[in-house]
Amino acid sequence: MTEPAQLQDWLSTLPFTRLTDCGRQLVEALSQLNRVPLDCTVRYRLLLQYLATIDHYYPALEGEMQQGDPTTSMRARQATRLGLQLFVALHTGFKRTLSDRLAKRGFLERDQPKIDLAAYTLLTARQIIYIAAGHYASVGEGFWHDCHTIYCTVREAGWADRPSIVEDTLEVLYLQILLMGITPSKGLTEAEFYPAQQIILQYASSACLIPVEELAEPMAGFYVHCSHDTPPRWMGGEGSQQADWLLDVSRLAEHLHERQMQLEQIKGSSPASGPVETELALVRRLTHEWRHPPRRRHTRLPLGERVAAISQLIPIWQYLQAQAGRPLPGVPFVKPAQMEVVNQSPLGFLLRGHSQGYSLRVGELLLLHPPAKPTACTLCVIRWVALPADSDLLECGVEVLGRLPVPVLAMPTITHQADTLQPALKLPAITKLGRPPLLLLPGRLFSRLREFRLQEDGDERLVRSTRLDRQTPHYQLMEFQDSAHF
Repeated sequence: MTEPAQLQDWLSTLPFTRLTDCGRQLVEALSQLNRVPLDCTVRYRLLLQYLATIDHYYPALEGEMQQGDPTTSMRARQATRLGLQLFVALHTGFKRTLSDRLAKRGFLERDQPKIDLAAYTLLTARQIIYIAAGHYASVGEGFWHDCHTIYCTVREAGWADRPSIVEDTLEVLYLQILLMGITPSKGLTEAEFYPAQQIILQYASSACLIPVEELAEPMAGFYVHCSHDTPPRWMGGEGSQQADWLLDVSRLAEHLHERQMQLEQIKGSSPASGPVETELALVRRLTHEWRHPPRRRHTRLPLGERVAAISQLIPIWQYLQAQAGRPLPGVPFVKPAQMEVVNQSPLGFLLRGHSQGYSLRVGELLLLHPPAKPTACTLCVIRWVALPADSDLLECGVEVLGRLPVPVLAMPTITHQADTLQPALKLPAITKLGRPPLLLLPGRLFSRLREFRLQEDGDERLVRSTRLDRQTPHYQLMEFQDSAHF
């Protein structure tokens, strides 16, 4: 359909209540439009009609994406793929229209339509990386090369700081995309991801791009290679001369530090709320990782063996009880998922497989049990998740917390009257490393020297937490000693 009136009639008949059918029809129609030779003015008008329809349709599809955990819900995963296909097709259309418009030469050719087209192209690119980052997906081949090429064109034409269809300039839109690219989104929880995106949108204008030839001396940082299909890469001084720009985040880090001070004041002046603590931890993390990104410290050794995997505290606790010969009456046997250990390092593993209904979200517990070693269970925490676009499998990186976890029951001694003993896990002490025993509890129960009732194998004793070893969004792992020591 290349006639605006005909297209409008067709768009009005789309089955908006059948999200999948509607989305597939839009993707197919946009893909066909992108293959048809058309005058760039006509194509632009048609794309704006599609964009208006997608603005009406997409909120319902986005709700479908967020309806379930993408690691367990194929419905949410398929909705994510459809959303990516939709904006990739729209992005391709605006990119082709911009290319055709730039090829036009004439005395009466104005810059503003080209600036608006560049803005639409970058806005759809930003939406692509936003969807991909929020659902453990990838942006696809050619994405980064397209973004770099568009910005190079914009910068050479002198349009980087010109106003466009949105409040942000074209350079700020590009900076937002770059910051999304260097943010480790596959290692963020859902509670962290959306505040992280808001921080990027709010503070991206504080970052800047410095041409490499203007640097007085080589320095470490994130470098942009315009000819590469990659996000900005962290490089030391050596090798940076082959890059085009340095993504300077020093002013951005200063603004985040100011925000950190504000959040610490809020936390100190009133009882800490969940959102304040989450944002404070996130601001600290982003400030550190944008200045000092984590680097691989250990080599990965290929493994290729299969392991049984169980996630979340309650299923793990029930499984360990059954393995110890104490199955709970009326509770069905917990059937583990089967996953492949792709490689290992001294700190953890890379796993690949199907979740088989287990939630493998970032920060969740995962128990690994090699079938050949029935007593060798390893307790891990999931640090990142990735969903390959060309497969129904998922990949996740896990960090080892400890081996041979023991199922126990625990509760604070001072608590409300209706409280009862709750499932928890104990990790035995490692005498050679000088590590005391650890207690893993859900929520945020740690306080130094807080006393707990700890029940193990039918025996109960009083213990006190002494140090917080680490915490995830869902659990805390703490050192403890018998109360008799105090």
